[in-house]
Amino acid sequence: MSSCLSGLVGVRGCGGSTAEFAVNDLTGINIPDFDKAISVEKQSASSALTGIVEFATKEVENQIRSHLANKYHLKTFIENDVVGYFHDNKEEVSAQSGYLVGYEVRIDNMAYLNYYLHSLRLFVNTTGTVNVVVYDLIQGKLLDTIPVSAVAGEVVDVTCDKTYSTKKQRLRLFIGYLSSFDSFKTSYLNPNFSLGRYERCDDVTCGDYFNNNVYYRAAKILNASEKVYSNVESNTYCGGLSLNYSLQCSFTEYICNARNQFALPILYKAGEKIMMELKHSKRLTNIVTVYAQNHEDLMLYYRTEHEKLMNDLIKGIVLPESVCFECDKKVKTAVRLP
Repeated sequence: MSSCLSGLVGVRGCGGSTAEFAVNDLTGINIPDFDKAISVEKQSASSALTGIVEFATKEVENQIRSHLANKYHLKTFIENDVVGYFHDNKEEVSAQSGYLVGYEVRIDNMAYLNYYLHSLRLFVNTTGTVNVVVYDLIQGKLLDTIPVSAVAGEVVDVTCDKTYSTKKQRLRLFIGYLSSFDSFKTSYLNPNFSLGRYERCDDVTCGDYFNNNVYYRAAKILNASEKVYSNVESNTYCGGLSLNYSLQCSFTEYICNARNQFALPILYKAGEKIMMELKHSKRLTNIVTVYAQNHEDLMLYYRTEHEKLMNDLIKGIVLPESVCFECDKKVKTAVRLP
């Protein structure tokens, strides 16, 4: 969250800051005086002030989470699973020349959700580098290329650590590779697991799978065509590709949509921290000793202003309807007499 809240408050005259609010516009804070007062180990007044602003930003972030955690259950992730299971006996599937093969991944109407691809496994009959690509099927845009050092007839694991955000929109991804070699039979469901209408996937074609959160389809797309949703075709198997993924809630995105509301709380929190730095400075200069009571008074003033603003903001937050946010149910106890 700090990445989106950063830049709301800056240090005027430092690094070309364009922030609307600057800590050295607050009463009692200016770069020359702060330079005379800060501890010797600090590099410079400007860098020290910038560091304090960054710390204040993180502290405001933590305060938001802490306050809301008392009222809401903020989920971290709602699904952690694998799609793509290898069949027994190393059954080969012929290459599909000119096609990218793999998965279509689709998430509909799931605000504040991220698709996190932790790792993938590849089971193909070739040795060498295989580039697994990730396309955004709405934009027709290549998002990532993940090189895999394939070994013929062996399952190879690769850590991806890639996150794709819904950004309150539909998410359409294609994850696959250019099919110029045979792969080993892979279905998105466990071939030894019975699930409703999908009876033993090694005996039937399992083209798609959908739960309440994410839709998968064994898919292919002509390499020469535009990588958009309308050009994706259903496939019988998944090209020896298995994905280890999770669906993660993004509380950050919700707060970032209202980032301007947090500028003043960050400003006053930074002011409080700066006054605390002056109050506890080990440099016995006039700025530290003569104005010690002023620093104490301003520290308390900035703390009070910060708390008032934060309390008003927290009270006014109404979380959206989303699988990621739930109101904590109040527990009521009672004694029942026989």
